[in-house]
Amino acid sequence: MDSIRKTARFVGVLFLLFFIAGVSGTILRGMSTDLTEVAQNATQTKISILLDLLANTIIVGIAVLLFPILKKLNQQIALWYFGFSLIGFAIIVVGNVSIYSLLTLSEEYVALGSPDTEYFKTMAVLRIGEYFGAHFIDLLVHALGASLFYYLLYRSKLLPRFISVWGFAAVTLMFTATILQIFDQSVSLLLYLPNGLLQLCIGTWLIIKGFNASVLDSDPLK
Repeated sequence: MDSIRKTARFVGVLFLLFFIAGVSGTILRGMSTDLTEVAQNATQTKISILLDLLANTIIVGIAVLLFPILKKLNQQIALWYFGFSLIGFAIIVVGNVSIYSLLTLSEEYVALGSPDTEYFKTMAVLRIGEYFGAHFIDLLVHALGASLFYYLLYRSKLLPRFISVWGFAAVTLMFTATILQIFDQSVSLLLYLPNGLLQLCIGTWLIIKGFNASVLDSDPLK
């Protein structure tokens, strides 16, 4: 039980760090097609790339730490949850490569004296489009993986069921908002807020209360 308690606290800290890194990276990231502006903000963009990669590394770390616990509930679903975390990380790496390419393009643009050519503008739009394409796909993958996680929590009562219900509602909103954005529909960023607040709730709960470890000694999904 002590090891489960320690794992819960560590995972709780990771959830909080994931929230901080994710929000900070989003705030710092400037997505402009003005290459002069991109070059001027190169340092903060590079920091945002590192924070984005850190946030998704944390997601993989959470999945690794939770796997021994979740597999006791359902090994197949635990594997899928872990797999989705790896897929999401790979997608984010691809997306951030596009942003780094945008930075390189901006440096070349400034070095050439900011020529007024359509080539640079077109390439900037393409790089940003590649990033958002990867970003949206990652959100969908994250929503699928999180749904499996909340399903196991709901069935097992490893965490209180209100957290699982909140989780289902939050990922549904996130999934819907992402689909709408993929089809160029304007959505409020508030639709993503419940998912962010949920990370804070889960992190705080795990640090203070931990898991309901007693369910692991029984057959929790029966």
